Amino acid sequence: MNKEQKHILCVNCRATFSEEEIEGWGCPSCGNKGVPADTRAKSTVTLTNHEWQILTIWADNWARKVCEKSDQEGVDSVACVTAIINEMQRQAPEMSCLTMGAQIQQLSDELGSEVEVHSDGKTEVIKPKRRH
Repeated sequence: MNKEQKHILCVNCRATFSEEEIEGWGCPSCGNKGVPADTRAKSTVTLTNHEWQILTIWADNWARKVCEKSDQEGVDSVACVTAIINEMQRQAPEMSCLTMGAQIQQLSDELGSEVEVHSDGKTEVIKPKRRH
């Protein structure tokens, strides 16, 4: 194994590092202390876009619940899941609305009006994006 090869991936900021560039673990770029990925270990899985939406919506919602209660310093579940979803959309731009928030934003945009979201006793107003 080549210690100079950049194969250690921070799942939050997507930066890659060689073993020589890091000491222990803590991303030198963003400070994330979550478990890094190994860029040499990849797989390809084919699912329908709807199946991917189900998985990403569940992951995003779970991360938001976990992050509210997490006391693990240096680990940001939401940032991790968001970075993975952004990478999915970068690789497959036709896959849109991979989170519930993105789906609600799209609904607001298409209706051209505000949408109220009620969750956990809180209300959030989603406004349509301005069109130029």
